[in-house]
Amino acid sequence: MPMKIPPIGLGTWGLGGKYERDESNREASIKSLKLGLKIGYRLIDTAELYGRGLAEEIVGQAIKSFKREEIFIISKVWLDNLAYDAVINSVKKSLARMETDYIDLYLIHWSKENRPKKNVPLEETVGAMEFLADQKLIKYIGVSNADVNTLRQVQKALKHTKLAADQIEYNFYDKSASKDIVPYCRRHDIKLIAYRPLTKGNLDWAKNQIICSLSKKYNKTSVQIVLNWLICLDLSPIPKASSEDHLLENYGALGWELETSDVALINNITQ
Repeated sequence: MPMKIPPIGLGTWGLGGKYERDESNREASIKSLKLGLKIGYRLIDTAELYGRGLAEEIVGQAIKSFKREEIFIISKVWLDNLAYDAVINSVKKSLARMETDYIDLYLIHWSKENRPKKNVPLEETVGAMEFLADQKLIKYIGVSNADVNTLRQVQKALKHTKLAADQIEYNFYDKSASKDIVPYCRRHDIKLIAYRPLTKGNLDWAKNQIICSLSKKYNKTSVQIVLNWLICLDLSPIPKASSEDHLLENYGALGWELETSDVALINNITQ
């Protein structure tokens, strides 16, 4: 069954800490995610790495008062846990932290700087993920920061499951994936999820003349223009937002659409 994923989501990097647990913002983070869900967001992106599992605990607390089947949860297995049994153990721990029976999309958490350990064959990791899908502990299998060669390798390693998604950095400043990754994923029906869609808080692009003119044309903020641009490219952006104003602004990227010519204008902006 083809994967259906909400067009925009909530990122959780930094909620409950980054590479270490930080309990200081637990309650505020739960409140922020719950507010996002009340506004209408239905996609949450997290990982076992974030806050050493605390981000997943926060997600679990935030979704309690909502229908689980209406929320699409992405989580990820980190590079230290790619052996067969370690992948299975990671999923079980993530499920326990989020107090849920399944994860909608489970990713191999590669980063641009770190590739999988060479002593763990890709087939072993992928085999464990297929087992988890068979057991209905995860619904779909994906990767992050995978180039075309890696995508091909994962597709080849999958025996009876389709590769569903690749989570990549894609934003106003970094459109490098448009050269080969985006076309490849479109041809193979691999969904693209865009992290850092707002360039990690560097909003200098908001002053760009084209972005400003489109903001006036559509009566939308620069943030909404850029998020809608990504959605028009069939990428699901997962911006992090904690304040109500930012959550509402980001959500305002939905319900309307840039004209094709305006999408092309942004595509062609060079730095």
